[in-house]
Amino acid sequence: MDAKQEQLARNEVVFREVNESIGEVTDALVYGEDGTLLAEFVCKCGRSDCTDKIEMTLIQYEQVRSDPTRFAVLRGHENTEAVRIVDTHAAFLVVEKLEEAGEIAVEHDPRK
Repeated sequence: MDAKQEQLARNEVVFREVNESIGEVTDALVYGEDGTLLAEFVCKCGRSDCTDKIEMTLIQYEQVRSDPTRFAVLRGHENTEAVRIVDTHAAFLVVEKLEEAGEIAVEHDPRK
């Protein structure tokens, strides 16, 4: 893995830790247009300058987190060199880190 891909993987790990904290904070909760309770999470695209928010239900977040190699990213933020798209939603994609990047994600999973 080259240095750029390793840094992207490490950035994603940091953002996952941020999202874990957000999931515990109730003031991050908002109501969607249809009345659905949503939480705002940080995009985990791995870009060091991206702090864009993704609105999703806590159930959706837990579905993404059920696999430590998977991350939610905003549409257009996916890096197809290092990830595979495994699920699509209106506002975001679920991507899976591959090879060494996936190993880094598993190694630094705060839920393990």
